[in-house]
Amino acid sequence: PPPRAMVEAWLAASRGGFAGAGYGLWLLRRPDRPAAGLVRLVRDAADPGAAELTYALAPDLWGQGLATRIAWSALEHAFAQPGTRRVWAGADLPNHASIALMRRLGMRYWREVAYALGPGVEFHRWRSDPPPDPIPAKLPLR
Repeated sequence: PPPRAMVEAWLAASRGGFAGAGYGLWLLRRPDRPAAGLVRLVRDAADPGAAELTYALAPDLWGQGLATRIAWSALEHAFAQPGTRRVWAGADLPNHASIALMRRLGMRYWREVAYALGPGVEFHRWRSDPPPDPIPAKLPLR
């Protein structure tokens, strides 16, 4: 999971992101806890037509399809925003579950990267790409 300080910075930036571009951070809430996971969209500073997708889910909720649903919901939201042509996401190489999730979203391998924790990969999806099969269920974003 991302460090607490990073999530706090994302929350602060999210307040302005929704007003400016329709992007920000959503929390996955459950009756038993206020934040069971999150999904985040942010404009790519190097490419204004692209957005970065980040997702995280509490480990005890893995394997239930929730990460796929929140990530797909955010991906669809991104492509509903004017000017968004591409969405990308990344994962550390040992994170096979996250790489599989990106593939379930219909994302394709883009490039290898060097993250602070070690080597990683990034995948992307263009607005014009065909939908994945099967199309994941969505969760409402509010």
